[in-house]
Amino acid sequence: KPTLAVVTYERAQAHGFMNSPRDNFNLVGIYFNIGQFEKASELLETGLKNGSIENVQKNWELLSYSYQQLHRDFKSIDALSRAVKAIPKSGQLEYMLAQGYYGVDKPADAIPHAQAAIQKGGLAKPGQVDLFLAYLCFSTKKFDEALEAVTRAMNYPDSAQEGKRMKSAIEDSIKEREAKLKNT
Repeated sequence: KPTLAVVTYERAQAHGFMNSPRDNFNLVGIYFNIGQFEKASELLETGLKNGSIENVQKNWELLSYSYQQLHRDFKSIDALSRAVKAIPKSGQLEYMLAQGYYGVDKPADAIPHAQAAIQKGGLAKPGQVDLFLAYLCFSTKKFDEALEAVTRAMNYPDSAQEGKRMKSAIEDSIKEREAKLKNT
């Protein structure tokens, strides 16, 4: 059910007022905050396509999150894929895309995006991204790449402890792999 704020915005827009990109985003924000994710995502999609909402990272993130709230994981991934094209230097968007693929049980598809996130940089917690990449590689039996990622992760204080445990598991898997190769 629309709130008074929604009705006020929509009436003003119908009369040619409050149509700036900021105003359009504010309307999206109201819909999002009242749990109307369908309408929020619809307005964001349209606005990002036609330029009536700014083409900035936070708007793409909100679109992705709106789809997640609607349990439309593949639409969220699609939005993030378009965001990566629209804002190609963002490591954070690549990381979110990697998480999206992992969330739909596609770790192999997540790996290149986690790698791109690390390469592009600008991450809030780069050590955590390296740990995530190490986990993805480990789960897909790419042990050498996992070891490389976890070693980088251990250079960050917030991921050093977890990195030590993961590194041990990865090294054990590499030893097992080498032992099997020797016995064949």
